[in-house]
Amino acid sequence: MFKLPAILLGLVMGVAVFATLALAQDGGGSTASTTRFDFSLDPVVVIGTRDSQSISESTKSVSVVTKDEMDAQENTFLPRFLSQQPGVFYTTNGSPGQWTTINVRGAGAKYTTFQFNGIKLQDVADTQGAFTGFLEDLQGTSNIERLELLRGTSSALHGSRAIGGVISLQTERWIDGIRAEVRNEFGPNKTYIGNARIAYGKPDSFYIDVNPVYLDTDGEKYIGNFGLGYKNKGASVTGGFKPFEGASVEFVSLFYDSDMISSDSPTYKNYYVSAPSNNLKKSDLVPQRVTNPKDRRESMVAQVGAIWRQSVSDLWDYSFSISSGKTERHYFTEAIGGVDKDFYDGKTLNVQTQHNIKPTDWLTINTGIEFEELKYIGLQTPNSYIGEFTEKHEDYKYKSWEYFLQFQGSFINNKLKTNIGGRYSKYDMFSGEFLYDLSAAYLFDTGAKIHAQYGAGYRAPSLYELFGGGYWRGSYSHYGDASLKPEKSKSFEFGVEQSLNKDRIKIGATYFQIDVDDIIFFTNYPRPITNDYGYANGTNGKVKGLESWMNYWLLDNVRLAGSFTYVDSRYKKYKSDLVYTKTKNLPHKIYNFNVLAMPTDKLVLSGNLTVRGETPVDIYGPGDYDPTLNYNEKSFAVLDLAASYQPFEFMKIFLRLDNVTDEKYTIGGYFQPGFSVFGGVVFSYK
Repeated sequence: MFKLPAILLGLVMGVAVFATLALAQDGGGSTASTTRFDFSLDPVVVIGTRDSQSISESTKSVSVVTKDEMDAQENTFLPRFLSQQPGVFYTTNGSPGQWTTINVRGAGAKYTTFQFNGIKLQDVADTQGAFTGFLEDLQGTSNIERLELLRGTSSALHGSRAIGGVISLQTERWIDGIRAEVRNEFGPNKTYIGNARIAYGKPDSFYIDVNPVYLDTDGEKYIGNFGLGYKNKGASVTGGFKPFEGASVEFVSLFYDSDMISSDSPTYKNYYVSAPSNNLKKSDLVPQRVTNPKDRRESMVAQVGAIWRQSVSDLWDYSFSISSGKTERHYFTEAIGGVDKDFYDGKTLNVQTQHNIKPTDWLTINTGIEFEELKYIGLQTPNSYIGEFTEKHEDYKYKSWEYFLQFQGSFINNKLKTNIGGRYSKYDMFSGEFLYDLSAAYLFDTGAKIHAQYGAGYRAPSLYELFGGGYWRGSYSHYGDASLKPEKSKSFEFGVEQSLNKDRIKIGATYFQIDVDDIIFFTNYPRPITNDYGYANGTNGKVKGLESWMNYWLLDNVRLAGSFTYVDSRYKKYKSDLVYTKTKNLPHKIYNFNVLAMPTDKLVLSGNLTVRGETPVDIYGPGDYDPTLNYNEKSFAVLDLAASYQPFEFMKIFLRLDNVTDEKYTIGGYFQPGFSVFGGVVFSYK
């Protein structure tokens, strides 16, 4: 159970200190006009319509994390910032570099699509075709200008998997002059995080931006003699030039190469197998542990792309992009006489063009074509238990053609906004599917906005779900099923927003529903055709919930923010199931509170409180054939604080305190770090 008195005391004290310091500056009572924060209340995004649009005019649920917000919290791990947004559920296996997931609106991590400057990020070799296996590597914020989050089904615009939401990482582009930065961070367990940037450009001509990142840590040690060690080397390189007026070419590349020591999953104690109840307590859990530091995972992701954009006239502009990606996840387990290997590699090729036509002031037409080729390459060792290491190779691919069309309308003196969109998806293994998206918003003179959306979603089975397999005790099982049907969804949302006090206060709430049919799951029961276990289509899943949020500029240099998400996610695997089963590893409720303040033009303070409700979790037994038991994770609250001071224009020192109250808690059964202190220095030139 979380320590409520300590948390409340810390939060109240933090707010009091922030407000007092802010009011005390400039002779007391007057607010600073030289804040370096740039928390725009109406940022322009592209994720909601694939075209530039301000959030205030969006017909869908969109939120943004700005660079200033990220810098104020003195953290370089990008998924952490997303976890503070409404509708987002974040999990991690308890140490830097360990498995991390982002689940939007409780639909499931496999229904979230990721982009980097408009280029898709995906791991074709992932069992569900998602990017989940590389989220733990997303370190470095030096050149990230903002994170865009689109909540809700948007397959009509963004294709397969965009049933829960879409997340886009956007870097700073077309810079003016020189940017240089070196960030050094130190923390417990011999943790070092280095992030740098060197960039130069002229807005009307060209730019180049290079951003290396390095992380090395011994990792948390929960039990045993070894920690969850992790190393990550990466970089993003972006650039572009304008060959003539109205035209530009931009290049995008993202690379991470990481090495992580693998741990066992949390288990329960042996004595509990014979216990009368299958409901575990925290005291019954054995934390994740490293049994052999030579058991590890090596991962690599490399994504490159190029985008041509041209504005032909006031009526028409278009873009053409091509990108290629490669992912590798290699697992090594020391075994008798050698090393057991499990390799999962993927390759992607994506080509698309989009045309934006504006025949009138009140109508914009977006249309385009997208081609994609996905390839999965697998390698596995058959039977390490008897010293046999003959390798099993797998090599599969499929292609898709997709066509999309969208009409954006603006009526009644630009107060009524409408979006009508559609997409036709044709994979070479499945029949064609038509997807649609209908949304609208009305902007009142009072600062209020109502918005609603209804749409169809789609997720094509991954190549692993279709063809993948694996060895167990020397016997190969074909987990895939080439006859799987795509998952299809219908979603609805209705929301209300209100701006008050000359836009210093913004509040909003949205109700949402997502229904998914033909859900794909892994079954341990014999499948009808193959008579073995593996992937199969189930019946359906249902998600409904409510998300609310608030941004309040208490002073010019003090911002309060908060969000609340409630979700009820259930599913039926088999037609014979009489009732829906609650989704595991997903809390019903999550709260987030954030305070950012700048008492002086050199001092920045921040505090973030996350409260997570009870969560049902399955815990595996210590033996291969022990039953899986239920564990009901208790509610917990975690308070993080950060401060930075800039003694010179070129230098900043910072301190971050994670889990200030040393809360003892688990996520998904995995034990999480206690009180931790991080600090460092940033040198920059601008």
